This record gives sequence, C-alpha cells and structure tokens, in this order.
Amino acid sequence: MKVYSEAEQVKPNNKALTEQDLFKEGSAAAGQRVEKELIKQIAALMKVETAKVQKPQSLISLGMDSISVVLLKQAIEDFFSCSVEIATLFNSSAAELAEIIVDEISGEKSKETKADLTLPMLIPQIEGDHENFPLTDLQTAYWMGRNEGFELGGVAAHLYMEVTVTNADLDNNRLNQSWQKLIERHPMLRAVITQGGQQRILADNPVYEIVYHDLEHCSSTIQANECEAVRKKLRSQVIPVDTWPWFEIHHSKLSSEKSILHISIDLLIADIWSINLLFKEWYRLYLEPHAPLTELGINFRD
Repeated sequence: MKVYSEAEQVKPNNKALTEQDLFKEGSAAAGQRVEKELIKQIAALMKVETAKVQKPQSLISLGMDSISVVLLKQAIEDFFSCSVEIATLFNSSAAELAEIIVDEISGEKSKETKADLTLPMLIPQIEGDHENFPLTDLQTAYWMGRNEGFELGGVAAHLYMEVTVTNADLDNNRLNQSWQKLIERHPMLRAVITQGGQQRILADNPVYEIVYHDLEHCSSTIQANECEAVRKKLRSQVIPVDTWPWFEIHHSKLSSEKSILHISIDLLIADIWSINLLFKEWYRLYLEPHAPLTELGINFRD
C-alpha cells in the first residue's frame, strides 16, 4: 500500500537517546546536542536551511505549519522519550525547546510543579450533546486562517492524502458501509463548524456516499487525467462553514487489482493522530464488518 500526502514524515536516524547518553558530557553539552538534533529535524520538516531555524524566533513565526509541528512532536517523543505540548512547540524557538527537553529528561521539574499539572477527572456531558460549543485555541487559529481578510488567509488547515491499494479488488459498497459506521461512532465526523466560530454535533447520523470513479476500462491517459482532476480539487479544498461533511473521499477504480482512495479531511474536526485511528478502524471494519470496537466513553466535546 502506497500513501501520498502533502506532508512527509521525517524521523531521526538515531535510536532514542537515554538520559545517561545525553548527560555523559554534562548539562551544557546535552543542551547543545539536543538543540543540534532539533534544528536538523525542524529544517527537514520545513524544507529550509538550518541557518533559518537557528534564528531566535518561534516555530510559528518561522512559518512552520500545524502538520509539521505534529510530526516534530512525534520525532521528539521517539528520539528524546519525552513529550512537549503542541502549543509549546508553536511558541518556542529551537533553543528554547532544547532547554525544555533537557529539563524534562533530567527530571529537574519539582514535584510541586508536576502536581500542578494533574488533570481533573473527565466526566462525560450527556446533556446538550447537540448544542453549540466553543472551538479550542488551535481550532480557532485554523478557523481564522480560513478568513481571506487576514494576510496569508483563505487557506484551510486540512490533510489530503492518497492511498493506492494494489492486489485487491476494492469493493466500493463495503468501503461506504464501513465508513458510515465510523460516522455513527465518532461524533466529530458529524460536526459542523458555524459562521460564528462555534461547533456542534448533528443529532442524526447523516448518510455519506464516497464519490466513485469507474475508470477500469479507460486508457491510462484518461485515468491519469481523472485522478489529477480529483487531486487538484481536494488538495487546496476549503469547505464552507455551516455545511456537512468536513471531509471528502473519492474512490478511483483503475482495475480489478488497483484502486486509489483520495481523502481530504479538515483538521478542524480531527488531528493527525485521530485520522490515523480512523484509518485503522476503517481498515478493520472493511475486513470485518461486525468487528467489535472499543466503546468510547467520552468524546471531543467532553
């Protein structure tokens, strides 16, 4: 299976650092090593020279997009075995991030500080499930970025990807049915973003039909042209507010053994990790329509 997307994940070449390896030459050297690795990863994700990343500016000021920030978060977790909040990544420079990571790894945070980070118990809110509720800070940033009145605005934060399925006769009806189960399972797939910057979950379970392109008996030129037309439409898609759905899926059937799924999802309703979970569940439900999935006790609104 081949995946094409606008953002390519960049992973460190080295195995995860241990605290002993990092601090074997002292704290100052540890900070320099962390910063050097961060600059390399950030530059690769942004496709810029390392000199640009070395400037004392926050990543968002340097022009790093949300998908790259999420990929950087994963790289930090893989290589340094510690977690940094998305907001911190956006608002910090590479040097500041290096200091934060060194502090996390060395355990210099006081017990009192860690106690302050204890989260309250999350209780599902059954009442008002379908009433408007506010956007998060990150969602608000995405929503404002869609406004053409802002400099560099008029652009949606969304993921477009293509999945090429080979050596399998992909059944479009089965694809539809399994995706419909996800719509019923995950409230945010039924979400609508309002003109006023609110969001709500539709009370019913709307039916979605995957757009099917039967190109099996077309020439390779026509197939390429049709796929490019879908690609052009979805890659820069800005879904209007107050409409549903906030995703769009096309299925291009090229032969009995090859299909391409064109998938566009607005990041206002799902982040990268949520999308990854959706695809895993979609794949499982396609193979096993009656497969039991873990019950969801809470949802995004909670």
